[in-house]
Amino acid sequence: TKVKAAIDEMIVELKKQQEDEVQHKRWCNGELRKNEVATKEANWKVDDLDKANNVLADTIETLDTEMDTLSKAVAENKRQIKRASEDREAANKDFQQTVADQRATKAILTKVLERLQQVYAPDALAAKQAAATSTPAPMMFLQTRRHRQPEGFGSGGQQSAGGVLGLIEMTIADAERLEKESIEAEQTMQTDYTKLVKDAAAEIFADNLSVVDKTEEKATAETEKNEVESSLEATEKALEDLGKYASGVHSACDFVLKNFDLRQKARGEETEALQEALGILSGALN
Repeated sequence: TKVKAAIDEMIVELKKQQEDEVQHKRWCNGELRKNEVATKEANWKVDDLDKANNVLADTIETLDTEMDTLSKAVAENKRQIKRASEDREAANKDFQQTVADQRATKAILTKVLERLQQVYAPDALAAKQAAATSTPAPMMFLQTRRHRQPEGFGSGGQQSAGGVLGLIEMTIADAERLEKESIEAEQTMQTDYTKLVKDAAAEIFADNLSVVDKTEEKATAETEKNEVESSLEATEKALEDLGKYASGVHSACDFVLKNFDLRQKARGEETEALQEALGILSGALN
């Protein structure tokens, strides 16, 4: 009776071990399956975060290059404006001097011409003065002066004086032409300078505005990059933890999973043998 009771206990224990091992196998398979899925997802996430981090790094580098180019363009435009202003100031001084010189030349030569005309060409002087005052000179005066010659001068003196007067008039005309050309050139240069400054200022404004926009884009990209790097670090840590957990599960499960069928069969045979022995004992007692 004691042996039969002991055999019954052994049979109960074996069946319990069988059931426990079945549950343990289910748990092992479930945990390993969940760990495998979680590890795959974590690896995919790491890949995505790596790609996103690289894209953001490239974006930041590109923005840095573009902002550097824009800053250099702004500096170059400022340099162009400064140089153009200096050139414009120097050119204006030359213009002022040129105009002053030509006007002084005209003033002096006009006085010389009028003085000589008083002697050698009074008719021309009278006509010029009349035209200047819009009052026709008296005909008798013109006629009287027309045939008058300065004492001591013959035809040769008149011809020489005429050449000098003509040269003076030509010089005055050249001075007037040069003054006019200088004024026109000054106006053209001033117009070009104004346009250059206006265009350069517009480019500077646009470039500075672009720098501000790109600075904001860079700040946003850097914030996103920091978030991605933090997420990447956390995901890599989670992946490491999954690996450690998987190692623990394998340590607890590999032997059972590898030998499950064999152990189940052996335990089953052991249970069957005990049951047969129990039957024999029961028959013998009867």
